[in-house]
Amino acid sequence: MVSANPEDLAELYRAFERSMHDADAVITALESAKAKAEEEWDSKYKEQFVGEWESTLRPSLITLCQSLATHGSNVATNYNDFKVAGRDATLVDLPPLVSPR
Repeated sequence: MVSANPEDLAELYRAFERSMHDADAVITALESAKAKAEEEWDSKYKEQFVGEWESTLRPSLITLCQSLATHGSNVATNYNDFKVAGRDATLVDLPPLVSPR
């Protein structure tokens, strides 16, 4: 049994969706800027950043995208349950979120 305000769940779902896309945009922006800067950037800080980007930062951002998609999808399931249970037939189903990464 789920007890919640459907409008609040819909807003939470949208927040998960926006945040997932924002995290993906961070990855894309940093990858693009890194690729361009690497052409001429020669510094110990470059090596430090590239190493951390590949080993920690990028994988953590990917995990964040995936977690936001999972939890957003769970919220969508709860939201959609209100329609199935006949509590509010006017609700439009929320689709599961799919991580871009």
